[in-house]
Amino acid sequence: MLEEACLIDKRTYQVFVVDDEVEMLRLLSDFLRARGYSVTCFGSATELFKEMSREKRDPLRKIGVIVSDIHMRPIDGFGLLQSVKKTHPDTAVILMTAYDERQEAARAKKEGAFGYLSKPFPLASLEALLHSALEGQNRFSGKD
Repeated sequence: MLEEACLIDKRTYQVFVVDDEVEMLRLLSDFLRARGYSVTCFGSATELFKEMSREKRDPLRKIGVIVSDIHMRPIDGFGLLQSVKKTHPDTAVILMTAYDERQEAARAKKEGAFGYLSKPFPLASLEALLHSALEGQNRFSGKD
């Protein structure tokens, strides 16, 4: 089982989930929290950037992974990825979308996303990507 194989303390790392669909935020946060992750949700990239720029972050909690939808406004998932890579280059970003386009998967890989998921996806696939990201495996994982 994934929990047994993971040697990291999930509570040390913050998982940020960004999506403009409230139902998706609720689904992912409930799933991840039930598995012991510390999760914070944002309805836009702008909200995420405000949180990430705050000076007083808990030094014991690291931003481990950002899971973001691609198709959002005003800043899409690729804009979010580019900004995160500049300001927090060690933070893994997993992009997800309801539009299954090979060009987007290729672009995500090229621009440095840790992973790419096409909605709907098995929640276990997201959990596997999170484990890999938090364990520091620097590889790209395409869709299932």
